[in-house]
Amino acid sequence: MHPQTLLIGPNRVCDLGRIVSGSPFELMLYFTPNSFDREVRANQKIHVELTAVADNGESNPIRIEISWNGNWSDDTIEMSQNLVVRQL
Repeated sequence: MHPQTLLIGPNRVCDLGRIVSGSPFELMLYFTPNSFDREVRANQKIHVELTAVADNGESNPIRIEISWNGNWSDDTIEMSQNLVVRQL
């Protein structure tokens, strides 16, 4: 896990969500609005708009679609076909 306050430096990877065998995909948010369901269950998809924000600016937003067919696999290639993240 990386701290929220980083100085200028190398690129960082930010966890978008997590999935555990037997559970739905869950978006990992710093806060969740009361009316927002952050889980993607079997045979569902969600559209998300993301913006990187810093003290001195912010990125252009990107839209992504996350879909999951409900199947779990320990094989990462097979799992990438079960849980699909694509830019819209």
